[in-house]
Amino acid sequence: MLDEEFGQTRLGLIGLQPAILAALVERLGPDFVRVLDLNPDNIGTTKSGVPIWDGNTDLPRLVDWSRLGPATGSSLVNSSINEIIDRFTQEGMFA
Repeated sequence: MLDEEFGQTRLGLIGLQPAILAALVERLGPDFVRVLDLNPDNIGTTKSGVPIWDGNTDLPRLVDWSRLGPATGSSLVNSSINEIIDRFTQEGMFA
């Protein structure tokens, strides 16, 4: 359904959730997915063939790279959701 709506597009997952990441990679391929996470144990590693970027510093990079940026519920819990919305809105990617 995702690829039917948007085609082969770059997606930046905000918040590492392994099952979601695996499903996205299966659907889009690892070259079309990136992940941000705040956990220092995950940052700099690769999961499902995708590099895990630093959620504290790489949000602008992710916004520039991606066309879609779904955020997990952890962004509500850790209060990063407002910055995420602001960044995507500045790029005209949030409606």
